Amino acid sequence: MAVKWRPGMGRKLTLLPLVMATFFMVSGGPFGIEDILGGAGYAGGLLILILLPVVWSLPTALMIGELASAVPADGGFYVWARRALGPFWGFQEAWLSLTASIFDMAIYPALFVAYLGKLDPVLTAGDRAGLWAVAIIVICTGWNLLGVKPVGDGATWMFALLMLPFGLLCGYAIWHGIHGGPITRGADCSGASIGTAMLVALWNYMGWDNASTVAQEVERPQRNYPRAMVWSIVLVIAAYALPLACMWFAGMGCSDFQTGSWATAATRLGGRWLGIAIIASGTMSAVGMFNTLMLSYTRLPYAMAEERMLPRAFARCNRRGVPWLAVVACAVGWALAAQMSFERLISIDIILYGSSLILEFAALVALRIREPKLDRPFRAGNFAFAAMLGVAPAVLIVYAAYLSRPERLAGMPAPPAAPPTPPAASPPILDGQETLYLGAADGRLYALTRWGRFKWSLPLGGSPQSIAAGRNGRLYVLVSGGTLVAVSANGAIVWRHEVGEGGFGPLLGEKQVYVAAAAGNVKAFTAGGKALWTRPGRRVRRRGNRLRGHGAQARPGRVCRGTPPARSAGRARAGRRGLGERPARRARRGGDPTRRRTPRCARWCRRPATPPCPSTRSSGPSSGGRASSKVSATRRSPTRATPPPVSP
Repeated sequence: MAVKWRPGMGRKLTLLPLVMATFFMVSGGPFGIEDILGGAGYAGGLLILILLPVVWSLPTALMIGELASAVPADGGFYVWARRALGPFWGFQEAWLSLTASIFDMAIYPALFVAYLGKLDPVLTAGDRAGLWAVAIIVICTGWNLLGVKPVGDGATWMFALLMLPFGLLCGYAIWHGIHGGPITRGADCSGASIGTAMLVALWNYMGWDNASTVAQEVERPQRNYPRAMVWSIVLVIAAYALPLACMWFAGMGCSDFQTGSWATAATRLGGRWLGIAIIASGTMSAVGMFNTLMLSYTRLPYAMAEERMLPRAFARCNRRGVPWLAVVACAVGWALAAQMSFERLISIDIILYGSSLILEFAALVALRIREPKLDRPFRAGNFAFAAMLGVAPAVLIVYAAYLSRPERLAGMPAPPAAPPTPPAASPPILDGQETLYLGAADGRLYALTRWGRFKWSLPLGGSPQSIAAGRNGRLYVLVSGGTLVAVSANGAIVWRHEVGEGGFGPLLGEKQVYVAAAAGNVKAFTAGGKALWTRPGRRVRRRGNRLRGHGAQARPGRVCRGTPPARSAGRARAGRRGLGERPARRARRGGDPTRRRTPRCARWCRRPATPPCPSTRSSGPSSGGRASSKVSATRRSPTRATPPPVSP
C-alpha cells in the first residue's frame, strides 16, 4: 500500500542528506558512549562498539533496505507491519513506536540543557532549564514545517560542525600520545559491569528504522535506502570508535572517563577553547537528533490517519507537503513529557524499541511468504537467510530485558534505590524547584527530588558545614577546612576558594556571597567566583548585656544592628557619648532643654521599652508629671515640642 502523493513534495531527500539524517536518528556523535568504559575498559569497549553492529545494526539495515525498497511509503514500518501481519499488528507497531518516542524525545532537550549548563550554569538556573527545553521543541517544530529537504540539509551542515571539534581532539590526542606521557596513570576501570556497557551500546546503536517513515519523500528510495543504511553504519562506527581509540592512545584513564568527560579530555589535551567547542557540539548534537527524529515520528500519525485509524485531521498537509497537524500535536505531547523527571530511561527505551523491531523482522518473513512475487529491488539474501536475520537482535533484546529486571516504572522496570545516605553533617535546604540538598558526613553533597528520589551526589573534599541556595540555581557550600565551593544545579563544581579555618556563612546578597572567618576577616565574592574584597574586622565581644567593639554602642540597654553611616571623627565621638547641642542653644532654637539628643546610631539600633531616664530634670514638684510625660512624648514623636513656660 502506498500513501497518495501530496502537494509540495517536489523537494525530496537525496542520498547524502538521507545518510546525515539517519546518522542523527541513530547516533548524533560520540556523546553517550563514555559509560561503556566504566564497565568494559578501553579494549572491551572498542570490541563492543565494533562487533555489536554486526549482530545488531547490520541485520536491521538489511531488513530495512529490502522493505523500504519494496514498499516505499510514508509511515514505513507501520505500513510494512499492517500489510504483512494485518491491521491489529500494524496498530501495535505504531503504538509501540509512539510510546517509545515519549521516552526517547524527552532525553534530547534535557541533553541540550545539560550541555548548555556546562557553558554557563546561569543560563539554565531555575525555570530557565524548562524554558530552554520548550524553546528547542518550538524551533524544531518550525524547522520541520518547512519540509523534509531543509531538515536533511540542516543535518548535513550540523554533522560537519559537530565532528570538527572531535577531529581536532583526535589530532591533539595522537600528538600527545607520541610526544607526551599518559595523562593519568594507574586508572582503574572496574566501575560497572559488562552488562551496563552492553545496554549503553545497544541504546547508542538503535533507531535504524526511523528513516523508513519518510520513504515517499526520498528520491529513488529503491536505490538510496540500501546505500544509506550501509554508509550510516560506517559513519556511526567511526564516530564512536575513533575518538575512543585516540583517548586510549593518549593515555587518558578510563576511570576518569564518565558521562560528559569529552569536554574534560579536550580541555586537558587542547586547552579551554577546545573544551568549549566540544560542549557547543554537544548542544548541536541534541538539537540535530531531536529535529531528525521529529521528522520520523510525525509521519506515523499521518499514515494512521490515511488508514482511518486516527482522525482524518492528522492527514492535513501544508503547501510544502508536511502533515502540520501531526507535527504540532506530537510537539505538544513531547513538550509536556519534557517537564517530567525520567531516570534510567535506556532500558525502557530499548524494550519498547526492541518489541517494535521484532514485529518488523516478522513482517519481512511474512511478506516473503504472502507476496513472493513482490518487486524487491534489494533482497536481503534467500528466504532462510532472511528468516535468520532477526534471531541475533531478538536475543540481545531479551538480554537487555534480563539486565533491567530490577527496575520498575508504572508496572515496568524502574530505577534502583539510591545509595544509603550517610549521617547528615549540615542542615538540609530546599531550592526554588523543591530539590532537597543535604551535606553528609562522608564529604559528599546529596540532591533529592521532592518525591525522595536520588538525583546526584558530589564529593566536596571535606564535610559540608553549611549550604546556601542562590537565586540563579547555584549552591554555595562551606566545607570543613575553610573552603567555599559553588555547585551548579546539575551537580558540577563551578568554582572554589579558600576562606580560612572555622569560617561562618555563606551569606547571599543580591549579586555577592559573603563569608566570615574565625580570625575576624570578612570576604566577598561575586556569583561567578571573583574575589572582591577582604576586610579585617575587630572581634565583637559581649560583656553582660553590652556589645563592645566595631559597630557596637557601649551603652546599657541597646543592641546594635550594625555600623552607623560614616561621619567625621568629632561627630562620631559625640554620637558614641550621647552628647549633642548645649541646653541653652537648644532652648534658643525652640527645642526642649531638658531633652537629651538621641545619637545618630538610633536608627541603626533597637531600643527596648524602658521607663524614662531617672537623670531627666523636672520643672518642679507640681509639674514633674508633665515634664516627664513631655520628655517621653518628645522621644516618641519626631516633631519638636513647645518649651515649658518660665515663671517670672
